[in-house]
Amino acid sequence: WINTLFWTFCGQSEPLFSAIKGLKESSEWNKLDEAQKRAVNDRLLSAELSGIGLPSQKRKKFNALAQELSELETRFSNHVLDATKAYFLKLTKEEEVEGLPQSALNLASQVCNQRFPDEKSTPQKGPWLITLEAPSFIPFMENCKNRKLRETLYNAFITRASSGEFDNTPLIRRILQIRLEKARLLGYENYAQVSLSRKMATSEKEVYALEEELRAPSWKAAKEELQELTDFAKKEGVQEELLHWDMAFWAKRLQENKFQFN
Repeated sequence: WINTLFWTFCGQSEPLFSAIKGLKESSEWNKLDEAQKRAVNDRLLSAELSGIGLPSQKRKKFNALAQELSELETRFSNHVLDATKAYFLKLTKEEEVEGLPQSALNLASQVCNQRFPDEKSTPQKGPWLITLEAPSFIPFMENCKNRKLRETLYNAFITRASSGEFDNTPLIRRILQIRLEKARLLGYENYAQVSLSRKMATSEKEVYALEEELRAPSWKAAKEELQELTDFAKKEGVQEELLHWDMAFWAKRLQENKFQFN
């Protein structure tokens, strides 16, 4: 939050703002090239988005919101990190880790010994601890043959920081509320308009149009790839519909089969 206060203070510097604004209104302005003019305009916009144009009481409110938002965003990130580190899936049977490469077994054993030294885990006999951190999570989702365990780990991953001690739900609500309050103090209808004020797109409609422009040609290819993956899994004996926790596993098997690469 100290960093936020500092940059808010810089953005609301009246002498700096007046000097830059004076440059734009002076005869020197026409001597600047396009890149320099863009830099000046960007600095003026930054000052406006920092609340420099607000009257005293509204600026005080704006600064308080900015500080609270910074604190909430830090807490949000910390909750995700803490929730990721707190979770583990402890496996004790060899069939539960069937399919995992030796590197994944080594890591799972190492993590177990770090958290539970008395277990005296070995890569060969376990127990093994699988976590939500990428070096553990990704190899497990790609290689574990136990579908139920893949589902368990996948659901744990996508619900991080959504309940319990590290629940981010109330933080999300307050962050959205503050963003809206700040936007309206600055004269915008919503936070999206504030964000777009510094981007090439000039409206929400343009953003949606670009997203559709990207989605349309990729949709057909995505469906074809999913069908290829589904057909391959069926040939391998899978009867049920492929779900989210199946994709990485069967994509890896298809890669090995199609390109002889692992």
